[in-house]
Amino acid sequence: MARWITGLILVCAVLLLGFTTLTHSASLDDPFSPYAELLASDQTIQVVQKLGFSCVDTMQTVGKYCSLTPDGEIFEKITLTTQWDSIASISFEVHENRLQVGDLMALWGKPTQFGTNNRSDLLVWPKRNDTRASAIVVRVGRLNYFTSVLKITFVY
Repeated sequence: MARWITGLILVCAVLLLGFTTLTHSASLDDPFSPYAELLASDQTIQVVQKLGFSCVDTMQTVGKYCSLTPDGEIFEKITLTTQWDSIASISFEVHENRLQVGDLMALWGKPTQFGTNNRSDLLVWPKRNDTRASAIVVRVGRLNYFTSVLKITFVY
């Protein structure tokens, strides 16, 4: 009888976890949608400044380094670089435990490239609209759908 009850509790726990995961994934809005204008591949420094980024000139290239601390719940900081007044890359730093690998896979599909070093992984998605997206994750144990994402970078 005790084994039967233990088994029933285990099955209920697994079903509850699965339901919670499906609900979370199904309700995820695209966290990048507020930045759709910024992510368009033909944007210039004027759009960046209009959105409230603060920018400084860089010494290495003919461009700027810009940053913004958004009010949203998911992203902690957004940084970008420009070259010749066009956006070259945009990075979104994620608040801890706010975005998972599975969330990005639900948005973009399966990553096409993987890289790893000690405790972090790099996941890369194919180019879309002249942009390649990559995500850096730090994992404890094996990489899986629930691994938290630290940073997402779009390169033009």
